[in-house]
Amino acid sequence: MRKNKPVEGIAYNSNREGFIFALARRESSADLNKDDAFNQDSMRVVNGHGYVGLFQYGTSALIDIGYKTKDGLWTGKNGAISLEAFKSSRQTQIAAINLSIDLWCKRLRATGLNEYYGKIVKGIEITESGCIAGCHLVGLGGLASFLNAPGSLKINKNTGKSHKEFDGNGVHISHYIDLFANYDLETCCKRKVRIKLKEPDDLPLEGKTVTILSSYSGKYPNNPFKVSYQTDQDGELPVIVRHPGAKIVLEIDGRQSEEIIQSADKTQPYSIIASYMKVSAPLAAKGAPEPKKQDTEEQPSSENISESEKTASEDINFNIAVLEGDTGKPISNVKFTLVYKGNPKQHITDGSGIKENIVAETGQKIQFCMAGEGNLQPVTSFTVSESLRDTTVNISLPVHTFHILVVDTEGKPVPNTGFSIFYRNKERIRKTDAEGRLKIKALLGFVYGFGNKGNPLLYQRCLQSVSVRKIIVNLTAVQIAQGSGQTAETTVARTAQQVIGVAKPTSPPKNGNRQSQPAEEQKTELPKPKQQEPVKQKNTHTEKGGKPLTVVGEENVSKDTVRYHIYYDGTIKRENEAATGFVEFIYYDIQENQHFLKRTKLFPAKKWVKKGVLEKPQKTIHLLDMRSVNEYKQGNVGYTLIFNTERYYINPIMMAAILGAMCVYSTDVLNAPGVFVSHGGSHKDGSPNPSSSHINGESCDFRYLAKPNTKRYLIPNSSGTILASQSEFDKVANEKWVEIFKLFGIQTFYTGTTATSKIPAVEGTRFWVNHHHHLHIGKHNGKIQKI
Repeated sequence: MRKNKPVEGIAYNSNREGFIFALARRESSADLNKDDAFNQDSMRVVNGHGYVGLFQYGTSALIDIGYKTKDGLWTGKNGAISLEAFKSSRQTQIAAINLSIDLWCKRLRATGLNEYYGKIVKGIEITESGCIAGCHLVGLGGLASFLNAPGSLKINKNTGKSHKEFDGNGVHISHYIDLFANYDLETCCKRKVRIKLKEPDDLPLEGKTVTILSSYSGKYPNNPFKVSYQTDQDGELPVIVRHPGAKIVLEIDGRQSEEIIQSADKTQPYSIIASYMKVSAPLAAKGAPEPKKQDTEEQPSSENISESEKTASEDINFNIAVLEGDTGKPISNVKFTLVYKGNPKQHITDGSGIKENIVAETGQKIQFCMAGEGNLQPVTSFTVSESLRDTTVNISLPVHTFHILVVDTEGKPVPNTGFSIFYRNKERIRKTDAEGRLKIKALLGFVYGFGNKGNPLLYQRCLQSVSVRKIIVNLTAVQIAQGSGQTAETTVARTAQQVIGVAKPTSPPKNGNRQSQPAEEQKTELPKPKQQEPVKQKNTHTEKGGKPLTVVGEENVSKDTVRYHIYYDGTIKRENEAATGFVEFIYYDIQENQHFLKRTKLFPAKKWVKKGVLEKPQKTIHLLDMRSVNEYKQGNVGYTLIFNTERYYINPIMMAAILGAMCVYSTDVLNAPGVFVSHGGSHKDGSPNPSSSHINGESCDFRYLAKPNTKRYLIPNSSGTILASQSEFDKVANEKWVEIFKLFGIQTFYTGTTATSKIPAVEGTRFWVNHHHHLHIGKHNGKIQKI
């Protein structure tokens, strides 16, 4: 499930419970993930203005939801018989906020302010959940004032002026609208539009940018609204809620969907099946739930087919059985891909090895493929004809014979040594010959494991174009294989390289997938002795659901993606450096466990010489949005990055260094994922405003680290700023922070004890004017190892 913006260092799920937990966190610093004992202070707190409990209720709000009478007496609703009873009960307070959510939802509908959902006001998107949080802060009038809604709703009847947009503590409604955006409040109202993007193989499409255009002609002026999101790891967008009858259009890669009309009282789920960069199928029928998925191959719209063509073409229904090439036995639960009319689509066989109800037109050619390592492997092709109707097409999967060459760290063969091969849920000990070779037979596209007894260390796929796989092992691995080693956990077999046979692969499918081209044998760098214990392999050709096995960091990087390997000791390696589409970051901790931090999009920008001056002749650089890599947590490794800035963009090298520094600081200093506040890099176009030095994403500012339990440190605005002269400033922590940045190649650091003191606030840094409230880092040394 998607997580929303962190609230005081914690990011909550985007559902109704997550909204409630996040609101309690912001109102009273509670953490409702923990028990009542932990949250006692937050449950019982009464602030200086008389607001009480987890959600800081005032008397008028308690009257609104029926907890108090107009005379201020407790009604006993949900157990709230007294102030003490209210403060003592988590359940009573959560029941209260649920009532408030539903009440504000009704009022937003009744006043028509829900017509603003999807609009950008003063740089902030207006959403249902954001508006409800804003109303909880300052009421409906304060929201109407912020929206500058026509009419009297924004006018305070007592003063004749606009309602205040700040609460008693000086917090502006815009902070709440922004912080609490995009939660799905579920029963608040029944109407929801849910969008999910998928790859042609039915897997979720993560990180895809989708623009949502919406319009409604109602009570308030309403020009078409435009907002953009990226899909999450499940391929989903934030829930869409608009006024009933609003027209919604999705735009992906310049192509627009059909109109969706927001229903008044039902959920509308839609799926978009997309190829890597383009939409390949329309949305479901507008206003209707997504129909049950069928396995009919994609066909052109009937609007583009003449009547004669309609008559000539005829759909044929048939089945496909996938068989072992040597035994003829059916293969159950295995995925394969059919390329039809140039479009790949993935299928999976049932328990009897058959995929039923394939539908295609007569005369069309279908290519049957198995997975490769980043590419499809064509097996066979056939033409659809009437003779296939209601029959089963048998596809024999070839058995491929190849060799594994096992060598030591000096490149010498490891002869006469037993290693384990894990294949199709079985383990077999195989002994290398005098030349260090193992002869292997496997079904094309199937995955096998290599390792020591009972411990598969890596997985590889059987490729028809590969005749030899080379695997480098260290001394410990050899000793274990020969029976003299201590433990299988220290065995190293990091990467296999392939030697391609002389035969070239068959022509690729029309969708652009290509077989691996012949390549020279390459040596691989041996990692250090300690290695993360691999996950035991349960099924060596498919996982549950037929999904192929993969190992993070071992697979080939996509052609459009540059990958950074970031190591605990400060080393940074770069793979596929010329790629400009996406960037991946993988961190290796002190035990060499791999942590896949994120894959995110790169954006082109013009290169600047200095503020206001572009380089000539013009050059293009590529930046990423730091918000897309704002969180990772795994044990004590990770970080949360929050922002007090509008300059979100940075170059990938600096981002790799920052990610490494945050991970090391978290493990070495905090022993838990830390929270860090960025004051900004560059703008999307690479410009620095208002700074003069933040060009080309080469610099980044951070809030000074504060002493433990400084709650305001996490406030993502100027209220949370830590001055070097204040008691909350942690000098020791900031010096350690700078030291770790230097480890990862950062060279420039600016600080100051006051704005003009000419004294740096942190050892190892240089004084700079007006750097008394943040640490400036920049100028990476560029020492990146090329892979």
